[in-house]
Amino acid sequence: MRNKYNNFRVQIKWFMNEEIETTIKNLEIGLISRDQAIGSLNTVFRIASNIEDSNYMGRICRVISYIRSSSNYFRLFKTYQNSFKEEEIPQVKEM
Repeated sequence: MRNKYNNFRVQIKWFMNEEIETTIKNLEIGLISRDQAIGSLNTVFRIASNIEDSNYMGRICRVISYIRSSSNYFRLFKTYQNSFKEEEIPQVKEM
């Protein structure tokens, strides 16, 4: 039972990474507005708070703060990769 829970958490973390990166890329190229990006990141923050992952919650808060304080999103994804992203999420093991 414990192994299934850990596997589920890894899958949730993978989803959160994908959603954060997609949101940042879409904001950078102009597909979504700043408010839409912040709303999407708030949704991911709620997911992180439900699984009680403070690392992701802090990372998302820093990204939201950066988006709010900046008016230019040129190279935002590169900045995210260099500054905000921590170690990679381990791959989900096949069952």
